[in-house]
Order: sequence, then structure tokens, then C-alpha cells
Amino acid sequence: MQIYLERDGERIGPYTREQVTAGLSAGTFLPTDLASQDERMTWMPLRSLLASPRNPCPQCQGHLVMQTESPQRGTGIIVVVLGLLFSPVCIGIPLLIWGIILIGESRSYWHCRGCGRTFPA
Repeated sequence: MQIYLERDGERIGPYTREQVTAGLSAGTFLPTDLASQDERMTWMPLRSLLASPRNPCPQCQGHLVMQTESPQRGTGIIVVVLGLLFSPVCIGIPLLIWGIILIGESRSYWHCRGCGRTFPA
């Protein structure tokens, strides 16, 4: 597998996965550099490309990308605001703690760029 990188509009590569990993450790490459490993030059952050499993999508053999979402973030913000409003009352502190926990929750899953199917991480 060959990996191409793009930084500041300049394409460099190809590199092997091992060369890119060594370059990340040495500071030559950044996790935010754009990377591609397919013919269509589908660019994504280097950290997403390296985090993907080596096995392709079982349905279409497409490239899997790690997706992360925070589904409770909005609810957490509301609970924190309520906690601040009720802070003179005893219920305010537990609301603040609960809201901060909700804001910090996230879910990760693998998303196939070929067929759109998702798999648990």
C-alpha cells in the first residue's frame, strides 16, 4: 500500500505505511497532513488514514475511516447552564457534574467511503 501526502498544496510521496509512521514519530509528518492511498486521491487527515484497519470493508472492499461523534453535547450544555442557574440551590452542583460528563461523551465507529456502511469501533 502506498500513501501520498499533501501539505501546503504540495503532494509528496509515495511512502509505505512504515515510512509514514516513522516520519510521524520523528516529526517529519504531522497528524493533520492530508493523506491518500487510493487512485481517486481521496484526501483525509493522516491520523484517520493510519487509524483505519488494514482490512477493507467486507461489503464493497472500500476504505474504512474512523468517525467520532458527540451525540449528547447539546444536552450537556443545557444541563450545565441549568446547573449554573441552580448553583445557589443544592441541585446545581450535581447538574454541573452531569452536564460536564454528557459534553465529554463520544462514540467512534468505522465508516466505509465506498458503500456508506458503518461498523462498531
